[in-house]
Amino acid sequence: MYRNEFENKFLSKQKIPQAILLYGDSTFLIDYYIKKIFRILQPEEEELSRIYFDEYSTSKDSNESGAKKLQMLLGTQSLFCSRSIVILKLEHKIPKKELTEILAKQQKNSQSFFIFAFYHAENRDSKLYANDCREMEQVFSGHSGISVRFFQPNPKESMVILREMSQELNLLIEDRFLMEIFHLQNGDLSIIYSDLAKLSTLQRRIEAQDIHHLIYGVASWSIEDLCLALFQKENTLTILQHLLEEGESGRSIIVGIEVFFMRLFLTYSYGRVHGEVNFLEILGFRPPIQIEQQYSHLSLRLSEMQYRKIFEVLQKSFLNLLQRDSHTERELLCCLIEIQAIF
Repeated sequence: MYRNEFENKFLSKQKIPQAILLYGDSTFLIDYYIKKIFRILQPEEEELSRIYFDEYSTSKDSNESGAKKLQMLLGTQSLFCSRSIVILKLEHKIPKKELTEILAKQQKNSQSFFIFAFYHAENRDSKLYANDCREMEQVFSGHSGISVRFFQPNPKESMVILREMSQELNLLIEDRFLMEIFHLQNGDLSIIYSDLAKLSTLQRRIEAQDIHHLIYGVASWSIEDLCLALFQKENTLTILQHLLEEGESGRSIIVGIEVFFMRLFLTYSYGRVHGEVNFLEILGFRPPIQIEQQYSHLSLRLSEMQYRKIFEVLQKSFLNLLQRDSHTERELLCCLIEIQAIF
């Protein structure tokens, strides 16, 4: 099932199934929903067992294996607490036979809860990850468990989540400020959550100057800064190096640049067809007024042919980065130089 169905069928009714598999593209949402599950279960510390990543042993020794440990924790009632709640976080699948044995053992103990967070490792092929998820989904469904898949939320869904975060943090903030932070942090919910937590320490209604002081003031270089530097024909090397040092991959930078220019192209195209610009229809949300003005202005600085050439350069650079022997910084710099030459 998907996030909304999980919310409606279970969380809204304060019900938690005994066995839950959480997986998908959004690591943040997987972790966020674990917290929501815990708020309903309200486990005592002695009821809770956490097994994270390398702590799950794949040893062939049956007495030391992670599978045997899970069977013991989930299948046996404790003398010291009424429930057994196990949270398992892994980036590799549990073999079908092992998982079947774990869930079969758990079914014998009605006072146990098993929450399995299965993350998509960066070096794991997407198709292989999807196959692993499908295989484990079948095992969970065959043992009265459920599976919940999380996608990266679109802007409209993100706003719902941001409002929920704000309520959780007792943060008084208007939607327009939430959207401004969303845009500033390129929709990264984990960073945005940290920003909201920082703002909540003010313990009052948030104003525009709070965002500019606490968030803009410490914001790192963003891909949007890089794109704006392209328009202004400034030296992009410094920003590019900062992005790479902060952990951005070459491919994510190319995709970010493409998203920026696609937004401009959509703004340009909509304006030509309708004679005016409606960002709610173009982007699916209303960005802050200064961003609307910026997009409207920049979109008209390029022709349809220039947009086409930019997308061709980005596609070529992305494919080049997929080559094993490609030099990331050099390839990105060549890409930026080619784009600036198009303006």
